[in-house]
Amino acid sequence: MKRVFALVLLALIALIFSVNSYASCYTCELPNTPPEKPSVYITPAFPEDDDDLYCHAYSYDADNDTIVYHYQWYKNDSLFRTYTTKSNSTSISRAYTSVGDVWKCVVKAYDGEAYSEENYDSVTISAPESCEDFELSLPTKRVSLSKDDSASINFWVKNLSSEGICLTIEAKDYSPYISASPSKNSVCLSAYESKLLALTITTIDAPPASYTVKLRVKGRCLVREEEITVIVEQPCCAKVLEVIPIKSNICQGEKGIISVLVRNRSNRVVNVKLEASSNGFVARFKQNEFELDPRQELYAELEVYAEGSLGEHYVYVYARSDHDYVKKKAWFNIVECPEVPKRSFALEVPTSCIKLQKNQEKSIAFSLKNLLDSKQKINLQTVSDIISNVEKSVTLEPNQKKTLYVKVYAKEYVEPGKHYVRIYAWNSSYREKKELCIDVKPMRKSRVVLEENYKEIEQCSFGVYTLTIENQGDLEEEYEIRVNNPTKASIKLSDSEFSLKPKSGKEVFITVNVPEDMPTGDYNAEIIVENEDVWVKTIYFKVVRATRPEVPAPAKPSRLMVVSYPVSIAFYPGEQREASLVLYNPSENTYEVTVTFDLPEGFASQKRSFTLGPEESKTIVNVIEASGMLEPGKTYFGRIKIEYDGKTITKALRLHIEYPPEEISGQAPVGFALLSPEAIITGILIIAAFVLIIIMIKNISAKTMEVRPTLKRR
Repeated sequence: MKRVFALVLLALIALIFSVNSYASCYTCELPNTPPEKPSVYITPAFPEDDDDLYCHAYSYDADNDTIVYHYQWYKNDSLFRTYTTKSNSTSISRAYTSVGDVWKCVVKAYDGEAYSEENYDSVTISAPESCEDFELSLPTKRVSLSKDDSASINFWVKNLSSEGICLTIEAKDYSPYISASPSKNSVCLSAYESKLLALTITTIDAPPASYTVKLRVKGRCLVREEEITVIVEQPCCAKVLEVIPIKSNICQGEKGIISVLVRNRSNRVVNVKLEASSNGFVARFKQNEFELDPRQELYAELEVYAEGSLGEHYVYVYARSDHDYVKKKAWFNIVECPEVPKRSFALEVPTSCIKLQKNQEKSIAFSLKNLLDSKQKINLQTVSDIISNVEKSVTLEPNQKKTLYVKVYAKEYVEPGKHYVRIYAWNSSYREKKELCIDVKPMRKSRVVLEENYKEIEQCSFGVYTLTIENQGDLEEEYEIRVNNPTKASIKLSDSEFSLKPKSGKEVFITVNVPEDMPTGDYNAEIIVENEDVWVKTIYFKVVRATRPEVPAPAKPSRLMVVSYPVSIAFYPGEQREASLVLYNPSENTYEVTVTFDLPEGFASQKRSFTLGPEESKTIVNVIEASGMLEPGKTYFGRIKIEYDGKTITKALRLHIEYPPEEISGQAPVGFALLSPEAIITGILIIAAFVLIIIMIKNISAKTMEVRPTLKRR
């Protein structure tokens, strides 16, 4: 009896196991899936000994678990350093690299339960190419400052080659007490061109000591460095007063003003007395005694009577306080000035900067006043690097004052910050120009597109949707994506939190896994994208009966993923700019990929072809050149085409041509030429010489005819 009972029990257990085994063939609830083997690459791919090394890793987790990357850096096959982080990259400073070193980066991805297979990339450090394509000239290599003080040092960069070159400029201070920053972080020079730049050094609560600042300029294959020694003086030894006269032009025979900057460099209140002296000129300060608060600065006006010869002159300026004395030369030029026309009207504009949002027109009031007792017509025009419009002309009654409006508008491509609208007013005898400050605020703008939002998905199968997000604004944006899913399907995202730099885009894969027991029919779920705004996109899918009973393998998207791409690029005419995009192949296939920049006439870029292996990512950098004949202020449209395996991914690209700074500042309205003082003086001298020649000819003729002429004053 016991034997029969044991046999029945064994049969029941076997039956239970067979049923469970049969059921497991049709279940879609999969155990934890380890992250995919990460794609790993080191940049730069061909580093030199002055390059920092960056290791980039990208992995995909089918369960949408948070991935942690475990990085191992090897130097010449010896473990050098390890990192464990959620970041997709780590770095090694160039301070640890030498020519000939072999660096290897080994990465594993971890989802909280299991590790992926490891992957790696390696590079060899090479010596930099020898080239002399630019020159760095820094006349001043030592500066003395006090605590909480600053100074600017001029330096020159010169292109020594016959081709254009772009330079990267940075300053390193090596101390929390010193801050150093160049006036520009990058500059592009045409053939043999040179530019003057400035390095500003600031002390921050610095104790007395000697500090080092390094100025570093990098070209195509050359790096030049200069060191500046910064001496922070003892408070007792530091100068209290700093006097900086601003060189000016003064009309011959008239009174002019020289602005003199007086700065209190101490941390206490000081009384300042100013004096001026000269053997050849009468000079005096309008206000020669005042009090300066700690660190305060003030411009004093020095009046000079320019009764002297044309050319360069100076007067001595003396500044005295209780414990300090400064003597400086205030230089000025005596110039011959044309006769100033009588003022017939007054143009007044707001003195404060007007804030302007992009894509919003704003009307700004200004006024014109007729200073004559007769009616007059005044012409008007504006010149600016943003859109501005004003009435072409206005007629004013005697002594009438009228309020007018200039309409300003900033398009999306306009750089945030201060812009200036120059308003010109003129008639046949008089003209005026005033500048209106416009502060264009940074724009926040994003574009979210869901491609192919309807699919038919079999039971126990999956479908993949592509969500494209573009940051078209001026600020870096943080995005968070979540799913509102009322269905039994499992919906997972390739990325749920990320940031995008301005004018860049990214693709996100949405994978919908349908279980075997989900009823057939139509379903939908919401994809919610949030930053400062909220976008709700609905994915629609229809569940259809499975055509085969077997359980498919875990889903892997076969479409290439565009991890990053440019949305908009701005050029100056004739300028070259780099466009970078990152592609990732999440599939197990190898693709031959072609990237083409389909650009309008006037732009040129090369075509790129390469192989993208399974789970590999690649950064493609193309140089786009804008013709020098392109019209500034105009926007063009092109596209980026990514072709592989008979498929095409297309991304729109906007190309804007900016006004060169010198072209904007040099514009003048049609029919209204603003002449420089030098041009006016030259014209007057030519006319005077012509009149003198005529008078001499008349005198000679009169003596010959023995006739005394009567001269008329003209």
